[in-house]
Amino acid sequence: MATVEIRNSTAGDGLAIAWIQLEVWQAAFADVLPDEVLAAAPADLAQSWTAAFKSDNSSVRIATEGSEVVGFVHAALVEPDPDRLVVDAATGQIHVLYVRPAWARRGHGGRLIASAAARLRSLGAHRGIWWVPETDRATIKFLESIGWESDGASRVLDTGKAHLRELRWTGSLELMLGSALL
Repeated sequence: MATVEIRNSTAGDGLAIAWIQLEVWQAAFADVLPDEVLAAAPADLAQSWTAAFKSDNSSVRIATEGSEVVGFVHAALVEPDPDRLVVDAATGQIHVLYVRPAWARRGHGGRLIASAAARLRSLGAHRGIWWVPETDRATIKFLESIGWESDGASRVLDTGKAHLRELRWTGSLELMLGSALL
């Protein structure tokens, strides 16, 4: 088996992240995302990651297997905002966690969320939130496996092609994966 690693992203990872983002969108969200989004230029998407790479209150981590970039996670502290549905001031948010479909079910998602949780804890967060499409059974099953629960909050996003209903999931950033605290 190839060496598996989770590492901090660098500015040079933007294009790999963009390709993963497009691959997951095309596989999982083709029915709700407009065709022009699904056909976005990877270089354009890569540029959108620049701010996340530089933020002190966010983290973009990369999963690799051998020389392949196979997934990423973007997490950040939640900004206090009375109009948002925020659990409390010490909350971190998983904005996105994607693993290339061909590399799924190999533990990369667990390693990525554990890494994001550790970074959020280092920033002072104790709980996490993650907005997940209500139809995304794989991610929901994953969240249940790490002890997170839907808290009943929902929102509807207009993608330009369809409406996408998301449920908010929340849980401790002291994650138990397998028998180890991560």
